Amino acid sequence: MNKALYSLKQAPQAWYNKIEACFAKEGFKKFHCEHTLFTKLKEEGKLLIVSLYVDDLIFTMNDNNMCEEFKKMMLEFDMSDLGKIRYFLGIEVL
Repeated sequence: MNKALYSLKQAPQAWYNKIEACFAKEGFKKFHCEHTLFTKLKEEGKLLIVSLYVDDLIFTMNDNNMCEEFKKMMLEFDMSDLGKIRYFLGIEVL
């Protein structure tokens, strides 16, 4: 029982470590002052920005191809696309 409870406490850190490793492998850079913010810069100024919050993430980009590539990459984590953001952390996004 103790082992099961202890491992549950470690689950968020394990998830973060796994997704951070995946991002690093795909060429994302982590901000040194904000450990949950990742960016990926490609040729011609194409930029993808990803922000993690617990087990949610939001992302924005200036290239639709990067969006599709990112969505395919995230299938490994069994994530779903909820469409354009309307609310995040109780804040309405326009």
